[in-house]
Amino acid sequence: MKKSLSQVAVLLAGISPLSADPVANWKEFNPNEAIVPIEGEDTISPTFGDGVTQNSSQQAWVAGRFGTVETPASVTLAVGETLTVTGTMALTGGSNNSNQFRFAVLNDGGKFAQDDGSNWTGGWLHSIGTGSAADLWRGRTDGPFISTAGNAGDLDSVTTRTGLFDGDSVEPFAFSMSITRDSDTTIDVTSLITGGDGDLSEEYVKEDIETPLFTYTTLGLLFGGSSAIEQVVFSDVQYTVTSESEPEIFLAIHSDGVNPEIDYRVDEGKTYILETSLDLTNWNLELDDSISGAGTFIDDLSARFEAPLPSRVYYRLRANTP
Repeated sequence: MKKSLSQVAVLLAGISPLSADPVANWKEFNPNEAIVPIEGEDTISPTFGDGVTQNSSQQAWVAGRFGTVETPASVTLAVGETLTVTGTMALTGGSNNSNQFRFAVLNDGGKFAQDDGSNWTGGWLHSIGTGSAADLWRGRTDGPFISTAGNAGDLDSVTTRTGLFDGDSVEPFAFSMSITRDSDTTIDVTSLITGGDGDLSEEYVKEDIETPLFTYTTLGLLFGGSSAIEQVVFSDVQYTVTSESEPEIFLAIHSDGVNPEIDYRVDEGKTYILETSLDLTNWNLELDDSISGAGTFIDDLSARFEAPLPSRVYYRLRANTP
């Protein structure tokens, strides 16, 4: 019997969007800056923390604005459109207190430009862990944007969780949140984080959320006071907007214990490149540059690697454009 291999890799890295826009304007908002300094704050791959000083007593509220410093952007979803925000991050020196980490897709209501981290317009927040706060939340609008207190609301999502959070990991984490407007008054949210040395996979799904909020501007994150993080290195934080009218792209990975089998289904009129990575950061190997229609690609790992074989391999599709 075949077993599913790395569903997270499929969801987070399986499909490289035809076009992605940057999240390349980063700030820290709490008065007591905990994770400093910031490097690359005007890129999609910023670094927070010096790799030595622990975030042991202060919280860090971090946010990245859609677009760039020069050209900030926002997304207003029409019915049938989906906003997806993705990225990877490596955590150094942190504790395994998973309840001290959160990420959210938000509308800052103009407060980002004012360096104000409170009373934002709203959004959707993924609070990881196993405690009472671990769930998908309606974002707080009467206090810190990353808080689950005040008027924030627990959405009681469908939760799938395996593995453990490890705040000091060699393996990176990948995160993703997708918001789909499925009617004039409702959205569906799917939020996922995976990776780290504890092989964490945590997904929250909530459908048919009644809301007037369809415009989004910002990715927000929390590194809590007891997270003890020394450094956070982000990579490729981007957002995309797709619609139901766009061609279907499907990718699934299975394994017989040795060689992953990658099932794909894409538009026959388009060609894609199947790429692979060991760390969700370096996508430097093309396995096949002529993926089209439906089929299966078998990756012979024993031909690519000497023993022992890697414990995890990630795959994605990227449009093959001249």
